[in-house]
Amino acid sequence: MRTFQKTIFCAVFPLCLVLFFGAGTLRGEDETVESFKAKAPAAWARYLESLKNIEVTWYSETIKKDETETSKPSTVYHNPPYHLSISQSDVLGTVASGNNKRYSFRLSSKDGKTWGDDQTELFLPNSDGPLQFFKPGERGNGKILRELVSWDTLHLAAALKLNFFIWFPSYVNEEDFQVLEVENLYEDDLHLVRVKYSYEPKEFDPNIHLRSGEVFLLPDYDWVIKRAAFKSMDVDQTQADCQTEIEYNLAPGKLALPSVVTVKFDEDNFTMRWHYTWKEGCTFDKKMFTLSHFGLDEPDFGEGRVNRLRIIMSLLGALLIVSALYKIYQSRKRRGL
Repeated sequence: MRTFQKTIFCAVFPLCLVLFFGAGTLRGEDETVESFKAKAPAAWARYLESLKNIEVTWYSETIKKDETETSKPSTVYHNPPYHLSISQSDVLGTVASGNNKRYSFRLSSKDGKTWGDDQTELFLPNSDGPLQFFKPGERGNGKILRELVSWDTLHLAAALKLNFFIWFPSYVNEEDFQVLEVENLYEDDLHLVRVKYSYEPKEFDPNIHLRSGEVFLLPDYDWVIKRAAFKSMDVDQTQADCQTEIEYNLAPGKLALPSVVTVKFDEDNFTMRWHYTWKEGCTFDKKMFTLSHFGLDEPDFGEGRVNRLRIIMSLLGALLIVSALYKIYQSRKRRGL
């Protein structure tokens, strides 16, 4: 009997060790305050860089008590620096906001066919490169930053928003942002990192809405947001409690693209929900990001005149050099050199 018990123990005990210690191995490395600060910003930059050749269509629902208001769908075509958003407005009709290497523009059309009216806006050439992401009110480099498309680009990166105007990555490196606690959680085979933070700016800024709270991130998927609970400061300096929940169709090695984003505002007792449909690996004709795609003339920023002037100056320079060399040759010839 003892021999049998000993045999059972010898067989079961190693299995128990594997199950006990192996679980920790399968779970992977736990994150800390230091690893969050080191890894998350770099992962967010990679995530944004990966948002290329993408088409996304989205619409929103505003839910208050028993009433639900559904917006018309908007579509964004994105391959930096080329960007185009087509949205619907009750006042302006169809609105097109775009960006290419030469200029940015915003157009509207009452019937979706004839473009360009008093609402047309054209922005001068810029050198900002790929679209950048900003907090509301931020200008970045003092250039004509494409404010007209900044809200659309935030939808592209909805996985990093706490709500429709709080862009989480822009806050974590600020002096007033303090990480209080990092906790590792495991839910439904997902590794989550809960980051409890304090953010209370010393001076009030109506463009800065985020306040203290906690955010749950997915470190295995570029540290995107899974859910959050935080306070939001309104322009009248009243605070509201908010909860955000983001749903994904997650797959290893794939971008974590949101399917549904839900934000609840406790103070006003209403909910905002955005639904997203994504297409990856798209191929876009660059013309669709220009005014000519909408039947309008391309703007003339004087590039042709500048190029002609450069050619003329180059020719004059070449003639001066040839003339100087010829004079040197003639001078040496006269001296018999």
